[in-house]
Amino acid sequence: MKSIMSKMMVLRMENKKEFTAYELMKIVDGELCGDSEKKITGVSSVENPVKNTIVFAENEEYLKKAEKLNADLVITNKNFDAELDLLKVNNPRLAYAKISTLFSDKPFPEEGKASNAAIADNVKMGRNVFIGENAVISDNVILEDGVKIGAGVYIGQNVRIGENSIIYPNSVIENDSILKDKVIIHSGSIIGADGFGYVQDGEKQQKIAQNGSVLIESKVEIGANTTIDRGTNKATFIGKGTKIDNLVQIGHNVEIGENCLIVAQVGIAGSVKIGDNVTIAGQAGVVDHTSIAKDSIIAAKSLVTKDLKSGEFYSGNPAQKHNQELRKEAAVRKTPKLLKKVKKLEKEINKIKKEMDN
Repeated sequence: MKSIMSKMMVLRMENKKEFTAYELMKIVDGELCGDSEKKITGVSSVENPVKNTIVFAENEEYLKKAEKLNADLVITNKNFDAELDLLKVNNPRLAYAKISTLFSDKPFPEEGKASNAAIADNVKMGRNVFIGENAVISDNVILEDGVKIGAGVYIGQNVRIGENSIIYPNSVIENDSILKDKVIIHSGSIIGADGFGYVQDGEKQQKIAQNGSVLIESKVEIGANTTIDRGTNKATFIGKGTKIDNLVQIGHNVEIGENCLIVAQVGIAGSVKIGDNVTIAGQAGVVDHTSIAKDSIIAAKSLVTKDLKSGEFYSGNPAQKHNQELRKEAAVRKTPKLLKKVKKLEKEINKIKKEMDN
């Protein structure tokens, strides 16, 4: 155990980088107010700034905290000032995201193959490929340059994984799936399982063969324990730059455009088409054979039951334009008062009836 821990510590130290404040300024195209030669070795929290690190203060409240705690260097908005070394940018959150990646540890060694990994004889591998313990790489697989395969990963037959892609431990990439460059699959995800297709045959269900595949374009990131089903006779498709959170289910024949955001616990049924730049918030659902046009936003826990037009914010069950949903919710909140009024009117009517009968 000690030797493993010491190796991990050595690896972390090797991955550490050091930048001057000036170098960071150039990376994010910002404006530096302070010591340009100050050495920065990492990032830390504005609530607990660590020496020689950079912190992130996107508003004046956080900037005051950083000033009070004497942070070494602060990413902040160009319109803010403080008695600190500041890296001023137009978009502090974006700048922090770029800088934070500079100091993140590499998840795997540069290259190598575990002795107990099962690798078929006809696997083709590029340079700087790493394959972890107990991984299984099946026939006719292609692993391009820089691919990293974690421990316990299963790669089915005829899979192709593009350059610098990372498959984290215990994930499954089923037969015939294609992953382009710089794809990240987090632990426990299953890519290319059979789609859920059955036909009623009397009192039993007849399975429909799922003979398609999955095609994932470059720079897609897929969270832990997410499942993407293979198509029935074609590829389930995930567009370039799309980011998918943990615990998402994507059914067979689904087509998702570029640069979409799909948040945790979303369920997308079969044959759905989603345009570019669509955001689907947590626990939302999409009914099969519907389409969501580009630039749409679907609120959390919404249910999409029909085709949606582009550039709109939708919410509710069934999902509709958000302003319509707000009006509906407002009306629902008034219901208890309306019921009270109705009961009061009923009493008055009954009273009048009694008086007329007498």
